[in-house]
Amino acid sequence: MKTEIKPKKNKMKGKKHLDEDRIYPDDTMKLKEYLKCLKTYAGDNIRVKEGVGPGGATIIETIRPKLYVELGIYDNFSMLLNANYKEFVRHFKGSLDSNKFFSRKYNFLEGGIIEGKFPFKTFYYGLTKSKIDVSPLDFSHWSNLLTDDYPEYKHRKFQEKHFNLDIMLHFPAPDFALRLSEAKVIEDMAKTVEDVCNYAIKRNLPICIPNANKGYHHPRIIYHNIDTSSLEKKVKNEN
Repeated sequence: MKTEIKPKKNKMKGKKHLDEDRIYPDDTMKLKEYLKCLKTYAGDNIRVKEGVGPGGATIIETIRPKLYVELGIYDNFSMLLNANYKEFVRHFKGSLDSNKFFSRKYNFLEGGIIEGKFPFKTFYYGLTKSKIDVSPLDFSHWSNLLTDDYPEYKHRKFQEKHFNLDIMLHFPAPDFALRLSEAKVIEDMAKTVEDVCNYAIKRNLPICIPNANKGYHHPRIIYHNIDTSSLEKKVKNEN
């Protein structure tokens, strides 16, 4: 028996948008500001220090894409939506014939069932063939990894309650990726991020970017069109 993956009830429907991520008090960024940065940072690189630090391995300076260092665009990058699974997949497939929902064209690669119960669809985009997995949101694999004393715990629980779809971006297949520059792959992934975010904005859908990190140790979570007041109260009470 097939189970319909329906969107969860959005308490913001009919109300003014909440378009901010006031979760980490030292870092706030609205979704539209994030989208602006996606375009501004494209093609730019930044010098960063990598290594363990004092007492460990020597820290070395490397050049990495700014989209990765400042905005977190990398392999396994997730966007969480509260939307109808079948409808989203249909619109994504339809991008080959129309730009009504997405401004870029996404090719269907494969589909299947996860653990015998969750459907998934995989697409790829552009000359780099970066992959996009569309599947129901499933945080069960985190159950033994996070406890309530982890900063991410309350966010995972909140996301699990309010979102039902996970759109995850991946680097292309290893044999193909070896012929590509990391920067070019990340640029293509950023275009997909822009497309999905604009899709959510236009259709008034709640969206979350759980790993919109700035740097390696600066977590940033972006929530759009979802009431995070209860989550903020918990954060304030714990500070």
